[in-house]
Amino acid sequence: MGELVSGPSLGPPPCVDPAAGRESDSDRIKIERGRRQVSSDSRRATDETPATSPFFAPSITSWMATLRRKVDKLTQDQSQVLHSLRFAHRVLINGCAGSGKTLLVAEKAIRLDDAGIRPLVLCHNPNLARHIRGLVQTHAIDVFDISSFVHHLLGEDKQTQAEWSVFHEPLEIEIQSASSIAIAKRLDYDAVLVDEGQDFRDTWWKLVESVLTFSRTKTLYIFCDDNQALLPFRSTYPAGLHVESMSRNCRNAGNIFEIVRRFHRDAPIVSSFLKRAGVAKITVFDEEEIRQRLEDALLDAYHHVRGNQFVVLTNEPSAEYSKINRFEFPNREYGRWRTVVERDLGALAAKALKKVRNLRGSHSQIANRFGVPIETDFSEYFSVPHLSQQLVPTESDVAAVCKFARRMRPFFAGSVNGGGHFSVSSRGLRVSTRTHTGKLVAPNDTSKVYYYASPTWARYFAAGSVSTLLASSRDNSSDTISLYTVDAYKGLECDALVLFVNRITPSLLSEMYVGCSRAVGYLHVVINRKAYARLSTLDDLEIARLQAGA
Repeated sequence: MGELVSGPSLGPPPCVDPAAGRESDSDRIKIERGRRQVSSDSRRATDETPATSPFFAPSITSWMATLRRKVDKLTQDQSQVLHSLRFAHRVLINGCAGSGKTLLVAEKAIRLDDAGIRPLVLCHNPNLARHIRGLVQTHAIDVFDISSFVHHLLGEDKQTQAEWSVFHEPLEIEIQSASSIAIAKRLDYDAVLVDEGQDFRDTWWKLVESVLTFSRTKTLYIFCDDNQALLPFRSTYPAGLHVESMSRNCRNAGNIFEIVRRFHRDAPIVSSFLKRAGVAKITVFDEEEIRQRLEDALLDAYHHVRGNQFVVLTNEPSAEYSKINRFEFPNREYGRWRTVVERDLGALAAKALKKVRNLRGSHSQIANRFGVPIETDFSEYFSVPHLSQQLVPTESDVAAVCKFARRMRPFFAGSVNGGGHFSVSSRGLRVSTRTHTGKLVAPNDTSKVYYYASPTWARYFAAGSVSTLLASSRDNSSDTISLYTVDAYKGLECDALVLFVNRITPSLLSEMYVGCSRAVGYLHVVINRKAYARLSTLDDLEIARLQAGA
């Protein structure tokens, strides 16, 4: 399990859960995402015009509330940019991950629409487009990903692929045809706002300019962060753009931002109230450890946020064909029977072997003393059996454990404690036995040997509740956790994030920057040791040094 960056843990607001009743970390710590908390009845003040209001539009506040985010007031950065946009028609807005660019796109589009100026919002990622539609849901504002917009102009009813990647894009001939149609139809958009503009190709800007052919002001606002570019090419932005910057990260809790900034050396400082907040962990794994390390991380994340706004990202090219798609894990500790059994049997084996080595006498004398065959190789004799990766013990697991425990009987000949009635603790980390007075106590070694020697030991380990990672799932049920590629989730955010990094790519640094910066209050990076070795940016981060030597 990864080491914890010092600081309070942070999760989402309380939600209905079997574990309800405990106060979550989020009950004590609130991420306000750069906006000062205001009373629920103070949205846009009645004496302020929409163009100058310091508050977000009600549709934005409402949509973010469905995501358990309290978003009311603009940050100083956001207010300054909005003010500048009132007096400039062609602007490039640079902002680091977490600076609130997407919220500003939605807010500016709404203010233009309120002023009778018809806006069009474009982006590359259909998942991001879906999110922006939610932000402007009470306004008649067109929001498209670039592929959908092209097909819309061409009169084609093409559905976006079930699994989208950053390499999904319209063909050049489709762009050319769409540009011609945009001019021929004299589209009446007055302004175009582009989110994640660093992902646009040069030819896409020609389409954007075609849309604005008959606009009086040719208003174009491009929101971008070149450090989040995951494509192997870099387009050039249209000429004549005034540049504005957003210099504050108001998404990531401070401990998470300490990791994020390692992949963007020029990243601005985090908002002061987010410092030392949040949970950030890194776990380095070798190939044979994938299941155990990932299961540890998922279980830890699950308990921090109790399944709410919990997403897993992978830097593999496809979530559908990911090594961890449909990965099942017990979201309660008592489902992790292997951890308990292997630890108990290992401890018994170590003590038995120590007894043998402390005895004086020949090999045959020791063997006779414990009633084992003379030709016994004690090192092999005490080897803990290999158990399955199933969520509950199989028949083979039960038989192997019983056989091993029966071998241990001659080495633990003392008295049992308790009355032979066993139970597994609610967190599944130990086996307990009950005395004749009804008191639960830790069983001694002899009791454990007799416990595991009986096939009934498996009955004490319930499967618990099981969750499954599912590619690109929008199923919000507690037993399904959405799995996305890093590029498919760009522009979005979540309360808790597990980032699975299992390959080395040319854009590894950008993938880490984009992936880690999606997390609001909890981040756990589960990374292949070879990939980790490539990330020299983490060399001076204590959390990483601890894990590298694990």
